[in-house]
Amino acid sequence: MPQDHVQSLVDGLAETLSRAVVVDDTQLRLLYASRHYGDEDGQRVRAVLQRQVGSEAMQHILSQGARLWTGPTRLPPKHEMGMESRWCVPVRHAHHLIGLMLVIDASQSLTKAEKTRIEAAAAQIGAALYADTDDDRPDSSFEVDLDGVLDSDEDVRRTAVGNMPGGTWLTTDSEMRCFAIRVVASAVGGGFIAPHRALRAALGTRQGVAPQHYVFSATDEGARLIEKVAPAGRSGPAQHSVDAMLSVANALLGGDGMCVVGVGDPVLGLSAAWRSYRQASIAADAAARTSRFGSVVEWSELGAYSVLLQNPKPGEAFILPSTLAALEDPGQPSWMRETLLAFLDSSGSGPRAADALHIHRTTLYYRMDRIREAIEMDLDDGENRLLLHAALRMLELDR
Repeated sequence: MPQDHVQSLVDGLAETLSRAVVVDDTQLRLLYASRHYGDEDGQRVRAVLQRQVGSEAMQHILSQGARLWTGPTRLPPKHEMGMESRWCVPVRHAHHLIGLMLVIDASQSLTKAEKTRIEAAAAQIGAALYADTDDDRPDSSFEVDLDGVLDSDEDVRRTAVGNMPGGTWLTTDSEMRCFAIRVVASAVGGGFIAPHRALRAALGTRQGVAPQHYVFSATDEGARLIEKVAPAGRSGPAQHSVDAMLSVANALLGGDGMCVVGVGDPVLGLSAAWRSYRQASIAADAAARTSRFGSVVEWSELGAYSVLLQNPKPGEAFILPSTLAALEDPGQPSWMRETLLAFLDSSGSGPRAADALHIHRTTLYYRMDRIREAIEMDLDDGENRLLLHAALRMLELDR
């Protein structure tokens, strides 16, 4: 990766803020600096000219515990040495400190939105500095081979799960879900690093998720991720971390809209993760193939597309929408699926459906009431009827 890409990230942030921005390494040696916007103080001028902050400024910064900061922190001014207040953000990758980003804020007027931009830029720069290394080996702490674990064949899966490295959460009945990340476009002239390295770097910056609670694999086509569902719920930190990861990956790949992400439903235990990944993969297809969805799509949001985007090969499992699970329940009457299909084939006409089934209309209406109660869907809604009709027809092919 050319060094001028990181410099462009620094310059772009500085232009957005109309403030000078610098990035130092962990020894407080100057790595990158933007131009000034009339906000430079005596200390900044000395640092740029000397390419180092100087012993007095270093002592002041380190005395505030800079190397221990886990998040953005305001560095107090030290006017006797010509040093104004600075907003400082640790530059990290995979929870390791790489350096510090400092923005002069003498009047302490940075807005919340501006601070958010600074944090996002710091994450991108941390990933970019990591991606620039020559070491192409996977990080054994959370990058693993997921081919067998996510295979649809039960025997292959059982063997892979039994040999899976990682924390105890991988082998217990913890709730987890999968993400499918796809590289769907290339910038003009291509990105400045290989896609698999960009994804590895981006996945190492996932905010709000402990590294021992997720594993992933990455190629130039995309990445697969298995994540433990936080006890607090099924959304929140995970969604935030995916958005942050996507932002970093797109920046490293050379432009916006480079990746899409599909999110599967939570499942219980690693042995069921393949199903969540299959859902995530279909959701990623939806994001890549239609403008109806954004760049991060959950399986539960797909509606009829969850069926229309599936084209299972013979012997490959068809992922049934959860709304139809009741129709496959052995405890439900055997006539449910046949009755619903006849109703949909008849465009929602009760009399025509009753005639097709050779039953009395009263019996048809009774059955439809039972079906509505079981699937908990509004059958007057066109999207719902499309989903159900497509799924029932797909089930015919899956038999």
